[in-house]
Amino acid sequence: MKQNELERKERELRKEVKRSQKISNKKTKDSLEEGPRISSSEAFSRLVATFRHDDTEIYNIKNNETILELLLEMQVSFSAKQIEGIIRRAIRKTKISNKQEAFSDVAAMLN
Repeated sequence: MKQNELERKERELRKEVKRSQKISNKKTKDSLEEGPRISSSEAFSRLVATFRHDDTEIYNIKNNETILELLLEMQVSFSAKQIEGIIRRAIRKTKISNKQEAFSDVAAMLN
């Protein structure tokens, strides 16, 4: 065999090894991601749907397991800043007058 044929075979072998490493790295990365992943719009709509409110306040924030489970799912899927934004949007959607009080109650559930 000529020298350039040997070099070509070595290059092909290195490429194949590199491809297999990328595939194995991708598989391990996918297996590390745990828990349910939800989109921000899904989290927002589920949060709005679980709130029971009138014009002044949201009544079922404290001691509601559904809201707590949703917040825990959101902690897995989003950063703290994104969670804060989703909660604020959901509270704004209810059109209550005590928005800051409702936000502080929901934020207290996260801690």
